[in-house]
Amino acid sequence: MSRIIGVDPGKTGALALIDTQAWTIAITDMPQEPGRGSKVAVSPAGVARAFDAARPDHAFIEDVWSSPQQGVASAFNFGRSLGILEGACASRAILTKVRPQEWKTLTKTPKDKNEARRRAMQVFPCAYDLFARARDDGRAEAALIALFAVLQVTRAAPPRPLKLTDWPAGDR
Repeated sequence: MSRIIGVDPGKTGALALIDTQAWTIAITDMPQEPGRGSKVAVSPAGVARAFDAARPDHAFIEDVWSSPQQGVASAFNFGRSLGILEGACASRAILTKVRPQEWKTLTKTPKDKNEARRRAMQVFPCAYDLFARARDDGRAEAALIALFAVLQVTRAAPPRPLKLTDWPAGDR
């Protein structure tokens, strides 16, 4: 049995952990730290603590790139965030990158972020409230990436609906 993390990268992204022995899902917003001014950034220490507490066997992270429409600073910050997440996964030898088209096709997730939230509400009714707001699309996509990962690792769908649980506490 496995503990599998799905990662929607970026400062508004999230981490979702599915435990295939207990058939539970835990979702946490991306760990953040104060940046310059009113900005926030992904916290390297927070990401490390989240991974240490979760003790994942696999981590699937969305393989995305900055957009040409992004400014230089935004593209740099996105790359920094992605690097922190990939480093946390790679240092544990659990990194698998997955293109959006792959996980969205297998999980029947539309491209639209609001539709992705609706899809997550259907697939994970136990976590319905975690996907309720428009800004919860990162949580929804992380959960659906984790589902994609479960389908890839176990080669089977969950045998029963998942139960929502808290993110593991770990040693702090």
